Formats: sequence, C-alpha cells, structure tokens
Amino acid sequence: MIMWQSTSEGFVQWAGHWAGDRYIAAHRHPHLEFVFLWEGECTIQVGSQVVLTGRSGTLFILPKNIVHDQTNHSFTQTDYLSVNTDRLSFATEPRALHFPINCYIGRWFKDAVQIFLEEAETSKACDALVYAILTKVQEEERSSSVFTTLHPAIAKAKRSIELSFPASLSVQTLAKTSGISVSHLAALFKQELKCGVVEYQNHLKLERAKKLLEDPYLTIREVGFSCGFDDINYFVRCFKKKEGKPPGLWRKERGFSKARAR
Repeated sequence: MIMWQSTSEGFVQWAGHWAGDRYIAAHRHPHLEFVFLWEGECTIQVGSQVVLTGRSGTLFILPKNIVHDQTNHSFTQTDYLSVNTDRLSFATEPRALHFPINCYIGRWFKDAVQIFLEEAETSKACDALVYAILTKVQEEERSSSVFTTLHPAIAKAKRSIELSFPASLSVQTLAKTSGISVSHLAALFKQELKCGVVEYQNHLKLERAKKLLEDPYLTIREVGFSCGFDDINYFVRCFKKKEGKPPGLWRKERGFSKARAR
C-alpha cells in the first residue's frame, strides 16, 4: 500500500507535454519518470539491456538516474511526470503497462500535467491525482493474472521477457533470473503456459508482427527485424507455422497493402 502525504513542496517534481517524431537522445532524471503515450509508437531503451515498446495507451515507468533514450516510429504525443517516490512503497523497475486510451489513468495523467503547468508546480491537487495514479497502477499490477495464477518463477521469467522485448533471452538467463534450474523452468513453462521458452518468446514477437504488418509501408524484412527476428527466413517460417500463411499473404488478405494505403 502506498503511503502518501502532501507537503508544501509536493512530490511531483516536473511535468510536461511532448509531440514530434524525432529521436530523443540518451538522458537521465533524478526522480522516477512516468510517460503516458497518447499517439504513435515508440521504443525506449533503459540502460544497456531493457527495451520497452509502446503504443497509444502505454504508460512507461522509468527509474531514476538510469540513462534512457526514445526512438519514435511515427509522430508521437506524450505527457510526462517526474515523481519523487523515495518515501513511497512503489516498485521502480522499468516497465511498460498498457491501458485503454480513454481509461481513468490516462485522464488523471493529463489532468495532473495540466494542473502542474497552470498552478506553479505546488498544487496539492496535482499531488493527489498522481497519488491516485500510483495507487491504481499498484492495484492493477497486484491483481494481474501474471502474479495471481502463475508459479512465481514463471511470473518473474515472463516479466524479464517482456522487459527485454524484442530481444530474446536464453533459458539459462531466465532460469538464473527466476532462481530455479534450467530443467525446472522448462518444465514449468510446459506445465503452466503449454509451450517452451523459445515458443513463448516467438509468440510475443509474432503478435507484435501482426500489428506492424498493418503498416503497408513497412517491408516484411523491417517487420521481422523490428520484432527481434535476425533471420528473415526464420521469421517467415515461424509466422506461417502460427498463422497458416506467410506474412506477405496474411497482410494482403486483410487489405493492408500499399495500393489500399494510397
């Protein structure tokens, strides 16, 4: 449970809006940063290993004092808040949470930023709204099926995979992160997720690929590379095995072609 009390200084340190399609160079902040993505798609690399992907409705949580950059894949609009959570029991690891674009968290986020900008950075109302956002995020994460229905080791492995996406993690790396042996992890994946570690990671990549295939101006090669497939032939084979047809035909049958886009 987050414990919070408004002070004259407030715990929201700064806030603002951003819009554009340029690359945002590597930088860091002295406090935890929250970024809500309203429009577009982007990738945020946190440190040297964690890569987060987002689309409209994504809430990025970025730890303090860790270098990160942002690659925008289209015109992007975000709101951002920097919050001093040193006295709060709030998880600070980097992650991307996905919400409906019109959800209460998004509305509260927009209102909090606007209040901060209009009321000279000292508004208790802004602090209260951000406190409500943190509380709801905490409740959503606690009630997530990942944490309530899966073996703890599998939950940790899934979180590691999601944080590293689209890069693949070896079974050895995941086993070490989860605190169990390789054989035990492999058995748990089969038991609880009904697939192997590689198969699960490919499933996430292929779901992402289907979304990118809706953009008629991305080539099949670009889609595959964006989803973590270094070998385009392997990407096509995996896609065909899962969907019953190669990605080019899958896209054409759904009308996501350049001819339709003109």
